[in-house]
Amino acid sequence: MLADSTSTLYAQLGWIEYAGGVRRLFSEAGNATTGNFNIQYYNPTPAINSVTTVEVSYQPNNNDRYDYYVNGTIYGAQRPSRELHTRVG
Repeated sequence: MLADSTSTLYAQLGWIEYAGGVRRLFSEAGNATTGNFNIQYYNPTPAINSVTTVEVSYQPNNNDRYDYYVNGTIYGAQRPSRELHTRVG
């Protein structure tokens, strides 16, 4: 998880596993002050027994945007409690 310098805005990128071994890659960006947050799910999902490198980059001079990278490739971007800009696929 990555937070801004005030720890008000935050973002995380990772995967969640549901019953039956179903995994989904997701991002979440939010505002701890307002309690608003956005969750976005992505395809493809991480394979079981695989290694996936994820990274979150904070862009304070670009409308507090968070950029998400998977294995070094940008996967999506999101602004906390604002519109979503994501790529699925």
